[in-house]
Amino acid sequence: KSEAKPWFDISVDPDMTVNADRRHFTHIVSNIIDNAIKYSPTEPRIAVRGWIDNDRRRIITVKDNGIGIAEDRQRFVFDKFYRVPGGDLHEVKGYGLGLYYVKSMMDRFGGSVTLKSRPGKGTVFKLVFNE
Repeated sequence: KSEAKPWFDISVDPDMTVNADRRHFTHIVSNIIDNAIKYSPTEPRIAVRGWIDNDRRRIITVKDNGIGIAEDRQRFVFDKFYRVPGGDLHEVKGYGLGLYYVKSMMDRFGGSVTLKSRPGKGTVFKLVFNE
C-alpha cells in the first residue's frame, strides 16, 4: 500500500468544549483517526464534526472512507485484543487495544462511543460527552 496523504475535513462548533482529560481525549481521537488512515485501501478521506446537541451533549463524529466493518463483527471491536479478521489488510500492525482504550476512556468520562459501518463504505465513530 502506498503512503497516501490523508484528506481531512474538520468542522467543530467554535463554542464547544469537552469535559475530559486533555491527554486521554487526544489519544481517543488520535486512535480513531489512526485506524481510519490504516484501514483505508485508497487515499484516506476523513471528516471530523463536533457540535452541541439539544440536550447539551458534546458530539464528535469521525467518518472515513475505509474498508468498513461487517455488521456481525461490529459488536466486538471495543473488546480487548479484538481485531477484525480477514482481508489482506491484516498486515496492519496492532494489538487490538486501541478501540478498547477508546471505549474505556469514554466510560470513565461518563460518555459513550458507537459506530456505524458498512463494508466497502467506511465507518463513522460517534463520541458523546454528556454535559
